[in-house]
Amino acid sequence: MLKLSDGRWLCNLCDRSFCSARNARDHFKNLHTPRTRFRCLVCENGAVYKHRKSFRNHLSKIHKIFGDRIWETYGITVVGGQEGEESQQM
Repeated sequence: MLKLSDGRWLCNLCDRSFCSARNARDHFKNLHTPRTRFRCLVCENGAVYKHRKSFRNHLSKIHKIFGDRIWETYGITVVGGQEGEESQQM
């Protein structure tokens, strides 16, 4: 990011400008930083979710897949009640 002479901050990847360094950092983090994504293998359109909780809610409400069945369907190991690594992350 680059601070402009008028005090605004410029994103050096897309040339958007922001009134504060924090807004510029948030923009960069949210738009230009790779993140873990969860893709639904059941949906025809392959719905994608940013958060594990949203993904789990989708699977339980739309596809009626609950608990350990979620992780079995997606090849995710459950160890001592804790979720292991997701194999279907994007």
